[in-house]
Amino acid sequence: IYFPPYTLCDTLNFGAEFLSTSPGSVNIDSLTLINLSSFLNITAVTLSDCNQVGGTTIALNSTDSAWQITDSMLLQLGFVNGLLNFGDALCVDILAVMDCGFQDSSYLPHIVLIGHDICGNTKTANANFSGDSLELDSSICESCFSVEKTGLQPSVYAGDTTSFQILICGNNG
Repeated sequence: IYFPPYTLCDTLNFGAEFLSTSPGSVNIDSLTLINLSSFLNITAVTLSDCNQVGGTTIALNSTDSAWQITDSMLLQLGFVNGLLNFGDALCVDILAVMDCGFQDSSYLPHIVLIGHDICGNTKTANANFSGDSLELDSSICESCFSVEKTGLQPSVYAGDTTSFQILICGNNG
């Protein structure tokens, strides 16, 4: 699990390495993001073999929060027989942009990898980010607040004085 300090409205890269530590193999079925904040916009999701630096990557549709992982995808990444075998490591990298409503109390989503073993038993690996506090570095947002000006009188004659109410709202939580 890794994540650096974040800057609002800038791209954040986070992800996880799923290492197969048990003898045998696992057929990976899906990848899911749990507790995805509405203020966190996923812009890219890629899979790769962590043991092959500079190897093949597969891009997943970034508008989703759950993806089917097929044997052919794992074969393309170089995993023998399209399975995660003992010692193999699948990397999941996510690029996201935090909108103004994202705040320190928000958490990154859990990255959950779901598969099954040769006997059909479900295997789940969870990269859990809750409890890890995110450090706000800065903000480059252009619309983190709104300004609204409202006249307090329904009509005013020329030369009369009028009053306005100015409401400034922060959109960052």
